[in-house]
Amino acid sequence: MVAEWASVVGTLVYAYERGGATATGIASLCVLAPSVAGAPLAAALLNGRRPAMVRLLGLAAQVVGYGLAAGAIVLELPVAAVVAPIVFALIALCTLRPTGAVLLPALARSSSELTEGALQVAYCDNASALVGPLAAAALLWAGGPSAVLAACTAFVAVGFVATLGTARHGPPAARAEEIDGARRGWRRSIDQLRSRPWTLRILATIWVRCALIGALDVLTVLLAFDALDLGSGGPGLLTSLVGVGALLSAALTTVVVRRSRLAPAVLIAIGGAAVLCAVLAAVTEVATAIVVLPLLGAAAAMIDGLARMLVQRSVDPRALASAFVAVEFVSGVGVLAGSGIAQLLVLASSTDAALVGMAALFLLVLVGTARSLWRADATADVPTVEMSLLARLPMFAPMQPLALEAVARAADHIAVADGEVVVRQGEHGDRFYAVVDGSFDVVMSGEHIRAAERGSCFGEVALLADVPRTATVTARGAGHLLAVERVPFLTAVTGSDTSRSAAWGVVHAMDLDGQVPRPE
Repeated sequence: MVAEWASVVGTLVYAYERGGATATGIASLCVLAPSVAGAPLAAALLNGRRPAMVRLLGLAAQVVGYGLAAGAIVLELPVAAVVAPIVFALIALCTLRPTGAVLLPALARSSSELTEGALQVAYCDNASALVGPLAAAALLWAGGPSAVLAACTAFVAVGFVATLGTARHGPPAARAEEIDGARRGWRRSIDQLRSRPWTLRILATIWVRCALIGALDVLTVLLAFDALDLGSGGPGLLTSLVGVGALLSAALTTVVVRRSRLAPAVLIAIGGAAVLCAVLAAVTEVATAIVVLPLLGAAAAMIDGLARMLVQRSVDPRALASAFVAVEFVSGVGVLAGSGIAQLLVLASSTDAALVGMAALFLLVLVGTARSLWRADATADVPTVEMSLLARLPMFAPMQPLALEAVARAADHIAVADGEVVVRQGEHGDRFYAVVDGSFDVVMSGEHIRAAERGSCFGEVALLADVPRTATVTARGAGHLLAVERVPFLTAVTGSDTSRSAAWGVVHAMDLDGQVPRPE
């Protein structure tokens, strides 16, 4: 993400130096378009492939793209020769957020840990909005745009190496019956939006935030060179002020997400952004920019972070990749629209007019989304972590979202001490267990059968066949389980022929020597 921010600044400065404001505007549209084109590509790549491997592929492509752009600047090639590999790299960047949206719930052990993980991701994202432009400004002063793109290549190369050793971890590739091609992924996104109509209004808030970012990509360059006379390092400096606010907003976001209501903070941020754009338009001076731009960055970061959390809390985890592909698509459209609107208003009038136009856009979204955001607060409480864990088990994978959500809500989290016996062979069974963390020895008639670890389960035989426990399960070290009582387990599993067949397939694969009768 640092490379994304820095590369855009470096590319736009190179375009301005070679062709002025017109070339800057065209280059801006080009580097913003990948966020739209990259979303369908991300959906296609995630079909049948491990999310972590797709993430690695995206990083490798970025290294190539930034490296080619740096070489083109060194050779003083036309702006188009620089923009083309940057577009390639930024298309590859679109794989990061959808894969992260899948990996985070699959690795989290509880809803609180998922929230903490989402906050850490937001911290890194917001920090990059400061570090990227600052790095760009320093490198522009030291070595020009070529130094910026060379550094971007190095940044992403470090990310690639760090990811290389962990690319085989995380959830497996989606099953064919879950995602049958990229088109099915888009259909799942649409179905999710239709089932919860207020989600469309959440996407509108993400859209307008990204429209602001797209507008600022152009306006910071024009403000730095034309209005404020800050020189070649000015665009990076002004953009870094936005990043300062984004970073500072992390502390406020941490407080907000621990409250029961997120909508008030989102609405205040939208209204605040409108006011700030109007103030900067009215008083276009260096001192005003130093105050307003960090506050704008804070407002934009709040809108984006909280809105994405609302989406993540309200979508079936099996559809998270496709849902966040839709989010990325909407974000890309917003960035393009913001850049286009700003350029049109600048051409028709002035930079100040563009800022007033952004203020009006924020006010329209504020009026149009207030009611839906309030409703979203009351309904966006899907047990994402629990559903993500259960969906990886064969008997739960085929379930419809509402059925899976119901059993996930009925589950209890249980902490288990080292050496504790969870179930004992021969006893009556009343619970099904999925392993969240730790390792559990499964012993049948004195023989060690297997070790149950995260992503596996036990206890289903006694419930399905109505027989005594067929094995003893003991914790090997401290562990954490997700327990589902008999009634909600049987209701969920037997409510679908596919789930019922999958569950009995697991049972019969254990080869229990006639201990378990065949289902009728």
